[in-house]
Amino acid sequence: MDKAATQPSLAPPNGRPYSPVVTLNGWTLPWRMKDGVKEFHLVAEPVEREIAPGMTARLWGYNGQSPEPTIEVVEGDRVRLFVTNKLPEHTSIH
Repeated sequence: MDKAATQPSLAPPNGRPYSPVVTLNGWTLPWRMKDGVKEFHLVAEPVEREIAPGMTARLWGYNGQSPEPTIEVVEGDRVRLFVTNKLPEHTSIH
């Protein structure tokens, strides 16, 4: 992301009925299909974010952003998440 505007949601390639999620002030994590599995890649890392004019906070986020991206799946999707941890501590996703 290079701006805070809401990105349009990605459309699944399999034609299932789908209502995309709109994440205010956020974005949807890109994915790729590989052998019938929807794959996502998250990078956990320190980020800086301007909370208010002149007020910068050091946060932990994903893929250079906070808030973190929305991971969109629909019922029946097979999903694989790759996580690269660039934080100074252990991390997990849930």
